[in-house]
This record gives sequence, C-alpha cells and structure tokens, in this order.
Amino acid sequence: MSTNSDHVYYDFSPCPEYRFVVMDAYDFSALGWPRDHLVTADAMNLLDEKNPITDKNRPDGLVGVDRWFVMFNGTISKEQLS
Repeated sequence: MSTNSDHVYYDFSPCPEYRFVVMDAYDFSALGWPRDHLVTADAMNLLDEKNPITDKNRPDGLVGVDRWFVMFNGTISKEQLS
C-alpha cells in the first residue's frame, strides 16, 4: 500500500491472521485535492468527457452508469488497487 503522504489509504496487520485494508473511495476525484493537482485535472477531464452538463454536480439527462460521472463522486485509483 501507499507510503506517500498524499494518500490516505493504508493497511495494517494487528496479528498474523488478520490484515485490514483501509481504502479511499475519493482517491480519484475532483474533490479533496488542490485545484491545481494532477488528480483534480485528470478527474475534471474525465468528467468533461463523460458529462456534457455545465454543472458537474448534476446528473440531469444522464442515464444508466453515466449518472456516476458527477463531481461529488469519486473512485478507488488503479494505484490503490495494486
């Protein structure tokens, strides 16, 4: 798991039989990062591609899984999953 202080996901093992994994569901998101951060820019580019609405917090007119592409949503990054 990440040792980079920019990330809040981690794992720990209190005993050999157990491993706890704490995930960050907003690791790839337009929220929670500085406006000039690369993650914010990448997330906004994806939102622009998938959500044509000017107000990125509105899913109006989007159908099915496209309704997921709103600014208040996030996802677990590929880096975090590895």
